[in-house]
Amino acid sequence: MNAFIDEVTERSFSQRVLRSELPVMIVAFAGSSAGEQGFLKLVQEWAPQARGRLRILRLDVERSLQLAERFRISLAPGLALFSRGAMCYQFIGEASRRELDELLVRASTLGLCRGSGGEPDGRIVEPPQVVN
Repeated sequence: MNAFIDEVTERSFSQRVLRSELPVMIVAFAGSSAGEQGFLKLVQEWAPQARGRLRILRLDVERSLQLAERFRISLAPGLALFSRGAMCYQFIGEASRRELDELLVRASTLGLCRGSGGEPDGRIVEPPQVVN
């Protein structure tokens, strides 16, 4: 796909996402619709500015159903932000370049997860509790 965006699977999720030193943005997709491919291309073009500040991985929710269900990442396309082993926010649907920039700022600040003092806005929503 792109040197900046690798695919994450159920096998690699724990190491690459939950144990990551950097915040991680998961780009969720299902299938290969034109809209999803356009969104992935936008994220690929945007990814270099996040290098070193945010790890970006893509997740095919159709091939990793159990993982998607575990973290309730069921809407594709969409984004999920993880920090310090926890999902902090989900972004439902395709994001614009401006919204990606806002997510990068949010991911780069301390207190990314709950307790940051700010309420999620726009299509950024607090994630549901993870099912064990």
